[in-house]
Amino acid sequence: MIDNYPPGAARDPRAPYNQPMETEVEVVATATLQCSTELLIDTEHYALSDGGYEIPDSDLQEYFENVNLTPQEILIKCLKIVNGLIKANHCTFAGVHLVSLRIALQDWSQEELRVEQV
Repeated sequence: MIDNYPPGAARDPRAPYNQPMETEVEVVATATLQCSTELLIDTEHYALSDGGYEIPDSDLQEYFENVNLTPQEILIKCLKIVNGLIKANHCTFAGVHLVSLRIALQDWSQEELRVEQV
């Protein structure tokens, strides 16, 4: 039998041509971000109880979104900056490879935003 392997290498498990092939697997990565902040709320329309004002989470979320950027909005703004730098012929900025960053920013999306009173 004739083969093209170097002598003694046909069955060598350390040889690169005898390594198992990599397989592409699709995954979903989920990350949890948290932002702790204080909101100024007009409490005139809310009941006061022993634990403070009873403000529905939906109202808290509306107050939050009116004064804070959501993670998705932050991603979009960062992507806009990266695209502008790339368009201005920058390959890297602050040691960060911009094309790789752009790809990473495009891969993420916000699934849920929940605002709760502590």
